[in-house]
Amino acid sequence: MWGADSQGRLGEDHSPEQHALPLLLDTALGRREKFFVYGTDWDTRDGSCLRDFIHVEDLADAHIRALGYLRNGGKTTAYNLGNTYGTTVLEALAAAEKVTGVKINWESAPRRPGDPGRLCASCEKIKAELGWAPKYPDIESILKHAYEWRKSHPKGYYTESRD
Repeated sequence: MWGADSQGRLGEDHSPEQHALPLLLDTALGRREKFFVYGTDWDTRDGSCLRDFIHVEDLADAHIRALGYLRNGGKTTAYNLGNTYGTTVLEALAAAEKVTGVKINWESAPRRPGDPGRLCASCEKIKAELGWAPKYPDIESILKHAYEWRKSHPKGYYTESRD
């Protein structure tokens, strides 16, 4: 899980960063020289890894619904969360360029050991049982909110008054 809320109040930033979306945004912001795409020969739409990104507010909503379910006597269970369809790394890169207006410097690199070509969640169970659905299912919204927060918080912490 990574990202920022839609109002730009809260975000996440840590070091060292190893996740694709913040690395893309850091490259667009000039904080990194280059973004690496690990493998362009996967069995996916464009050869790059397929990942199922989720907006942090959608993740929080799912957790709140799950807690309510448990408080109302629901039995312990597990749910998968995501957007089901997935976004390739190259699609995320193109979306980051669109959101930021910056041509991102990137390079293809060899596959990393242990990386799966596809990681996507089926959210049918939580949709059926708790009525959950992502409010922000598109990669551009996820990136837009995170980019705005990262731009306004270059040191990665909350800088406004908490009054």
